[in-house]
Amino acid sequence: MIEPRFENLPEMDLVGLTVSSYPAGHPNNDPSLIPELWDFLMQLLNAAQLEIDGPMYGASIMDGEAMSYLAGFVVDGEWTGEKFPAAETWLLPASRYAIFEHHGKLDRLCVTLDEIFQEWLPASGCEVGTSPCLEIYGERFIDDSDDSVIEIAVPVKE
Repeated sequence: MIEPRFENLPEMDLVGLTVSSYPAGHPNNDPSLIPELWDFLMQLLNAAQLEIDGPMYGASIMDGEAMSYLAGFVVDGEWTGEKFPAAETWLLPASRYAIFEHHGKLDRLCVTLDEIFQEWLPASGCEVGTSPCLEIYGERFIDDSDDSVIEIAVPVKE
């Protein structure tokens, strides 16, 4: 079974673009929405000539069966957003997370998510916290590569 490490993540301001969707496996899920959101975000960042220092994040919050998803990056207190006025900001509170690694291409991410939420979570005794779940695209992320590593951070109640 997949096993996480546990880590306390600090409060973060995430800035990016959002979409409303449904999780994979839901009959109303459109699997093209989130990849298209990421493509559009990268086009806007390139057009604005914004260099992102640090990982990119996918953040998701469930609202019943629906899901809000933000594709973005962390900003500090000096961020003004002048070059990126279309952006939305989510303030994430400091939270404890179970952090898992997904190895491989993005098209297999749903397999890792199923392992986390269908196998690990019920067996762990942990409860999901109220902060967003995070996909962390750091230095080890290589787009469309079997050697890629993405971290999946699931908030857990202490």
